[in-house]
Amino acid sequence: MKKIEVNAATCIACGACYQIAPHAFQPNESGISVPVKELVESVDELTIEAMESCPVAAITIEDVEDAE
Repeated sequence: MKKIEVNAATCIACGACYQIAPHAFQPNESGISVPVKELVESVDELTIEAMESCPVAAITIEDVEDAE
């Protein structure tokens, strides 16, 4: 499993991530990005591109163990 997180304190609401990967990121009511799903089986190239395009590096994707 992969965990997608957006640091709300760091995010500047530029919108790059949800323009690149709208299936993975969306704006909240303040325009701050949030993941559509926090836990996913895998991440695709657009999600990785969105993370790498974040001008303030607010997005992280990390491996997590499956909860049983």
